[in-house]
Amino acid sequence: MKRPSPIQTVGWIVWWLELALTVGGLVLSLLGSLGASMMGGYNWSGSMMGGGMMGTNHWLYGFGMLFGLFWFAWRVVLQVVGYIAVQSLSNLSSLVWPIVLIVMGFLGGFLFLIPGVWAVIQYYQEPRDDNQQPRKNVQ
Repeated sequence: MKRPSPIQTVGWIVWWLELALTVGGLVLSLLGSLGASMMGGYNWSGSMMGGGMMGTNHWLYGFGMLFGLFWFAWRVVLQVVGYIAVQSLSNLSSLVWPIVLIVMGFLGGFLFLIPGVWAVIQYYQEPRDDNQQPRKNVQ
C-alpha cells in the first residue's frame, strides 16, 4: 500500500474535521429543535388557542427545518466531493483537484482551503517533464 503524501494526510484530517463539524451541527440542531418543542416553544397539538397551525411560529419553524435540510444536503455534497478530491491528491499531475478543494473552501468547507492551497504550491515547486515547446514571442 502506498504511503499517503503529507498533503493527502492533511486533507484527510481536514475532511474528518469537516465531517465532525457537519455531524455536530446536525446533532445540535436536532437537540435544539427537540428541546424547544419539549419546553413549549412549539405547540404540536395544532389548536388555534395555542397558536398551532395559524400562529407565526409554525412558518418560522417550517422554514428553519427546510433551511436545515438544504444545509445538511449541501454539506453532504461537499463531503462527497471532498472525499474524491482528497483521494486524488496522491497524484499531483494536474491542478484540477487542488482547485476543486479551493473552490469548496469558498463554498462552505473553509478548512478545505488548507490542502488545496498547499497542493497548488507543491504543484508549481515540482519539476515537470512536459513535452510542450516554449511559446514563441509573436510580434
